[in-house]
Amino acid sequence: MITDAMASWLKEACGCEAHEGLMDVSDEYYFNVFKTRIPKGRSCWQKVDRRYGAFQPLAPEKIAATLVFTDVNGRNATQVLNIHSS
Repeated sequence: MITDAMASWLKEACGCEAHEGLMDVSDEYYFNVFKTRIPKGRSCWQKVDRRYGAFQPLAPEKIAATLVFTDVNGRNATQVLNIHSS
């Protein structure tokens, strides 16, 4: 079970602004975009702008700028701005 406090903590740890939420990124989606897998032992989250009419990026280089990796337990948030597809 995930509580509101846990979700708030994760969003803060990932550097979300007040208008942003987090969406979990599946390994399949990540592979389709970047042609590589999410690093083992890490979870991937995408910051999503929740404002009405907000643009959500579709180009890989724009998507990469919104991704945050954490340990599986949500700790050690890291943003990687340069993701190279293989």
